Amino acid sequence: FRVQSTSIESVTPSCQGSVPQSQIVGSGNSNFGPVGFTVTVTDAGEPGSSDTFTIEVSGAVGDFQSGTLGGGNIQVRRQTCP
Repeated sequence: FRVQSTSIESVTPSCQGSVPQSQIVGSGNSNFGPVGFTVTVTDAGEPGSSDTFTIEVSGAVGDFQSGTLGGGNIQVRRQTCP
């Protein structure tokens, strides 16, 4: 299953309690036809070992995947959480 983004409609930073997160909404094409998608990333601090992501795809086919980042570091900018 593959999805290629063709447009990003919105990027919305927010807070989940005291943890910064960002939601990206867009549309694209999959090997099954047109789809919409929502990606939510959570920045749980440095060095990134607890950062999480969720990918939800709808349209020609639906899918939902989530997990903890296996490497790297998600950084949500311009969002200060209490």
